[in-house]
Amino acid sequence: MWKQYFTVVGIVPGPVIVQGFGTVDFSNNNLSVETCKKLYEADCRFLQLTEAGKQKLYKVKPKRTVQRKNTRRKPKQVRS
Repeated sequence: MWKQYFTVVGIVPGPVIVQGFGTVDFSNNNLSVETCKKLYEADCRFLQLTEAGKQKLYKVKPKRTVQRKNTRRKPKQVRS
């Protein structure tokens, strides 16, 4: 469940010794979201927050993308 909120970066998912947390197995699908959140807030360099994680855990609203209308006008044809 934690993998929808965080991604593992820079290493192959597996057991890693993290200072202050002991051995954390990033290949385990049952790793708690709270543990991952604590690791992320402790600046664990192996975890990156996904867009879903930003929305769910930190209530960050997704950036709204505005589509521009095609405002370019066709050049006028010059008659010769």
